[in-house]
Amino acid sequence: MMEGKRQNWLWALLTVIVLMGAGWYWFGERLIPVDQTEAMLKFKSLQQVPDSKTVNLLRTLNPQVKNIEGALVWANVQQRGMLHIKQLPQPATGAFYQVWGYDTQGQGQPVNLGKLYASQWQSENYIPLKSSVIVKEPYKFVMTVEETDDVVPEQILLMAQP
Repeated sequence: MMEGKRQNWLWALLTVIVLMGAGWYWFGERLIPVDQTEAMLKFKSLQQVPDSKTVNLLRTLNPQVKNIEGALVWANVQQRGMLHIKQLPQPATGAFYQVWGYDTQGQGQPVNLGKLYASQWQSENYIPLKSSVIVKEPYKFVMTVEETDDVVPEQILLMAQP
């Protein structure tokens, strides 16, 4: 009798651990703000990469982003980058900012490079950028505000062009 209770208790504990691990995997990145000092150092180190390009942000006429400032750095050999942005309003609950890249040699579809969720938002934000596919010749980066994980950008808030 005691052996059966212990086995049930172990299965329950194992189930809780697996559920917690899955939750951390799926939602963990949404909960942790980016460490500003570490991100600033990564931004500066990416600027030192020989093939990297740093560009200032171009705002749209959208009043939400009229006061933003920032820059984007992209290192093509490393296929990663960083967006530094100040005075970006916090996204509404359930919404998030998404950064897209466009490649002249791509399939015409934008590439998802990074996201900033409301739980990660700070007054000054660094958004790490990484592509799941190779971006050979990036010609445009845009930031949108999204409510679902789409493959098509919705409302463009700002842009950067190397």
